[in-house]
Parts: sequence; structure tokens; C-alpha cells
Amino acid sequence: MTATDKIRRGARHFRRQRGSTLVLVLVVICILSTVAAGILFSANARYHSTYQSASWQEALIGCEAGVDIAMNELRRHVINNTPAFQNWATATSGGVTYANQGRAFPSGDPQMPFLMQSVHGGEGASMLGTRVFVDVPGCDAPPTPNTSFAQTAPPSIDPFINEQRDNQPADPTARWWYRIRSLGYAGVSGPLRANLDARDNRLRKFSFFNDWRTNQPVNPNTTGPYVSRLIEVVAKPLTDFRNALMAEKSIDLGNQDVLIDSYDSSKGLYSSLNTGNMGNLATNGSLINANGATVMGDAMTNDGTVDQGENVSGQQRADFYQELPPVKDLTGWATVPLGATVTTPTTFTASSDRSNPTRVRLNGIDLSAGGITVSVVGPMAGVGGAPRNTPSYIKFYVQGDIVTGGASTIELAPGVMAIFYVTGNVNLQGHGFTNDDFLASRLLINGIQPPANADGTYPSRSITIATDQDFEGIVYAPNHDVRLALNVGTATAQGTGTAPTDTTQITTLQAQLAAYQSQYASDMAAYNKELAKYQKTGAPGQQKKVASDLAAAQADQANITATLNQLNLLVSGNTSQQDDRLRGYNGVYGTFVGRTINVASKTHIHYDEVLREAGPVNHYQIVNWFEDQASRATVNW
Repeated sequence: MTATDKIRRGARHFRRQRGSTLVLVLVVICILSTVAAGILFSANARYHSTYQSASWQEALIGCEAGVDIAMNELRRHVINNTPAFQNWATATSGGVTYANQGRAFPSGDPQMPFLMQSVHGGEGASMLGTRVFVDVPGCDAPPTPNTSFAQTAPPSIDPFINEQRDNQPADPTARWWYRIRSLGYAGVSGPLRANLDARDNRLRKFSFFNDWRTNQPVNPNTTGPYVSRLIEVVAKPLTDFRNALMAEKSIDLGNQDVLIDSYDSSKGLYSSLNTGNMGNLATNGSLINANGATVMGDAMTNDGTVDQGENVSGQQRADFYQELPPVKDLTGWATVPLGATVTTPTTFTASSDRSNPTRVRLNGIDLSAGGITVSVVGPMAGVGGAPRNTPSYIKFYVQGDIVTGGASTIELAPGVMAIFYVTGNVNLQGHGFTNDDFLASRLLINGIQPPANADGTYPSRSITIATDQDFEGIVYAPNHDVRLALNVGTATAQGTGTAPTDTTQITTLQAQLAAYQSQYASDMAAYNKELAKYQKTGAPGQQKKVASDLAAAQADQANITATLNQLNLLVSGNTSQQDDRLRGYNGVYGTFVGRTINVASKTHIHYDEVLREAGPVNHYQIVNWFEDQASRATVNW
């Protein structure tokens, strides 16, 4: 082979190798391009998925904004005494009234629910909106003042004391539990396609072409594609008197034998058989000086401390705050004649009409001389003689001080419910108030906020309870310093009321007991009958019926036991509220709200648990949170 042939052969081999290399390069390029395209597609999908996920999270902000709007409406009513939900729709665009006293905001076409919008810049979603609906489940008619989800307050609480701030009259809606449903949305940026992950699509439910809730087309010129979320919360009304002691600034307990606990007056008067652990202490300030006192309840501050709280049985928390609206000077009393300061024995007669109570305006009450009795009686009898079960109502506007001393007393006859509004100080020495019903809900003392000083501060006012007998009542005075310092060693039986036994209530309980016993006998007979059938057949369905009848009989038995306990407490009423007295102490029964609260040594405070439902609503607490995904998907607002 010549050299020329070798060269030609090498050239042919090179051309074949170059062709193979080019093919290989093209194959590699195709593979790399495919991989790059897959990565780019995946990255792009994840890029848009990130924005879509962010939009879904942002929709929750819209939901929460709607809840805030509704809660602010409730706060407007409570704090400013202005009607809530004034500009909210009460019916659909078709004129159908919402059930359950429903209100929707903003109003408009329910098929275009996103009318309240916030436009913002940045990447991803640029629009955020909300629509909120508020109703009262189970209340298609205006409820009575004490209703909440159609449930009434304890029967021993009369709605009269729910009007304890005359500048904020009772509102039939004030005690509702509200259900708030808030629908929030956020725009979705990027192409009109769902996420590659089917699970994500099931979770987030984007609306690209049709709204998945209403099945109506998405309007690309207004909202564009979006994601929506719905949350539901329940707002519970909270009242003024839900703690034994509540202070705006501080609470200071004495360092010897101070006891704070609770009892339930609906089960009878206070005794060793009727005690509880709801004697809570709370302050909007930063300090509770417990001083080793025995506290059967919680101690709560606002980012503060509980000093020497080793004998506090409940929680010690630092996350508490409760709005304490002031009692402002009364209006609408100009037509009531202004009386002089009461210094001699006087009788006032209460009205039997709760909506039109007797109104008395005085310059003051000064019984410091001792031996003077001011009597507040029912409309049908004289001193101390009003029928026990004849409720009567009276309000006092005292434009000065209330002072008692020695054997002097202001006596509330059985059945009387009295509210005192006081512009000055209260100093109860000697017998103080005599409450013949032995119930704190019968007496309410309101300390009116004094006019402000030039620098915006308020003059000092005080309420002192330092009596030689029990005190049953409520004090609400957020601008007054409250001091509880009952005298010891000179304990006396209180008032002219004899046994605090309510014969009518006993008769009612006896009838209830008979009914429960009859029902128990009936349910037990049904249980025995079904049990005999089950023992013969062994059928699973029969077993369920046996269990149901047994549960009914057990419930009847529990009702019988509870009713017997109430009867025993009432029948032994002569010895109720005597435990402290037998030990040489007097007791304070009720609840107390003040600017500061000071409790002297050897004072025992017993919170009446039924007062948790008393007084006007001053706050709403969210007690339940639920997010809708499928079970309540349709929202017809």
C-alpha cells in the first residue's frame, strides 16, 4: 500500500469518526435540552406554586380582617354605647331576610362577595378582600336581655342589675353569643392552571374560571383568578363581675388569715357544703400582693407578678386585661326632686315595676350618729315586712357621700333590689347595709367617675366596707379605691330577716324532685324491659336501646341527687353563712371592682358564682375557631 492509499484510508476513517461524534454530540444536546426543559418546567411550576401558596396564606389575613371588623363592631357597642352593625345588610340582594338576626358586610350581590378590597404592590397577589357575616344561632326573634344562644342566665339574677350603668341602658342584644363567619380572598398571579400536586389542589381550591363556592364565573376584569378561605369563630359575652376582686391598678391582701373563695347562691347560701374555687383575683396593673393569703381561684395580672402567691390554688397568669368602662354622671334625673342629706330614720318604697323603678335623688346619706335605720321596703308592706317573693326595684342617685356608723344601717327588705350611684365616698362602719335576702345580687353600689382635674387626672374617691356584720353586695367603682376591712371579734347576726329560707323555691324543688323520681321510675322500667328483650335476642340494635335507657335513668338519678342537695341547703338555711361568724369573723359576699383594692387582715371574701352572668357585657372573647373547606362550602350571603 502506497503512502497515498494510507492517507486516503485515514481520511475515510476520520470522516466516519467525525460523523459518529456529531451524532453523539447531537444526542447529548437533545438529552441535556430535555433535562433542562424538565427542570425549567418543574422550576416554573414550583415558582407559580409558591405564589399560589402565598396567596392562599394571604387569604387568611382577609378572613382575620373580617373577624376584626366584626369584633370592633361589638366593641363599639360595649365601650361607646353606639349601636353595632348599623351599615350592615340584613337581607340578601333578593330581599330575603337573613336568619338568626344575621348581618352581612359589605352589602351587595352575594355572587360577588369580594367587595371590600385592599390593593397592594409587590410580587404575587395584589388584591386582598373580605366579606363577613354575623348571626346569633337559634335566635330568629329578638331575645330577652339575659339570653345567650337562647340560654337564660341563672334564675337568681334579675336583669335589673344588668343595667348597672345608667348611661348605658340595657340592650336586648347585649347578651348574645355571636357567630362570626369571615370569607377572605387573595388574587392568584401567574398562568390559569392548577398546581401539579393534586393534593395541593384539593387543599387550596383555587378559582381560575368558576368560583368553587358559588359556581359563578370569575370576572377577569375585576377580581381575576383568586383563592378564598372561610373561618368561623364564636364570640362569648363577658360581663363586669366575673372575678371576686378586679382592680384597674393593684390588689393588696392583708398578711393574716385572709380567705377568698366562692359559692353558688342558686344552690343556697354560703356554708361549708356550698363552697367553690372561683375566687379569682385580677388586675389590669402589674401587681397582686397576695401576702400568703388563701386564694381559692386564679391570680391574674397584666404583664406583672403575683407576690407571695404560694397559697393561690389556681393559675398565676400575666396575660390578663379587662375593659372597665367608667360610671359616668347620670343624665335624665333632672325631673327627680333633689332631697337633702338623710340623717334621720327614713323609709323608701321600691316599685314592683322593673322597667320603671322608684328613683330617689339625695345630697347624701349620713348615719354616722349611730342607731339610725334607713329602710328600703317593697310596695305592699312596712319595714322588714315585704313578702319574700315580691321583687321590687329602686335606684338611688347620691350626689355626695354615704356614711354609716355604730348600730345605724341601711336595710333592704326581702325582695328589694337596690342600685346606688354615688358621686362621693362610701364609708360603711357599724352595721352598714343589712340585706335581708342575704344575696349579693340584691345590692349594687356604683362609684361615679368624678370630673377630671385640669391635668387630666381624677380626684381621689374611696369605698370602705368596715362593718361589724356580713356584707352582701356588688361594688363597681373603677375610679374608687376599695378597702375591705370587716371588724372581727364583735360578730353579730345580720338584720331582721330570720331564716333565709325561700319557701316558694322549696315547693318548686319538691315538685321537681317528684317529677325526676317519676321519670326515673319510668326510665328504669323501660330499661328493664329492653334488657329482658336483649337477653333473649342478643340483637346489636337492642343493645343500643338498652344503653340509651340506662343513660336516661342515670341522668334522672343525677338530677334527683342535685335537687336533694339544693333542698338540704335551703332547709338548713338558718345555719348558712354562719361558718365565719362561728369562728369570730364576718364575711363579705359578692364581687368588687375598684381602681385599687386593699383587703385587711382576717377578712373573708366569698364570691357568688352566679354573678358571672351579671352586669352589662364589657367584652367579647373568641372561644371557638373553625376553618371551612367542604362541610360549609356554600355561603349564601
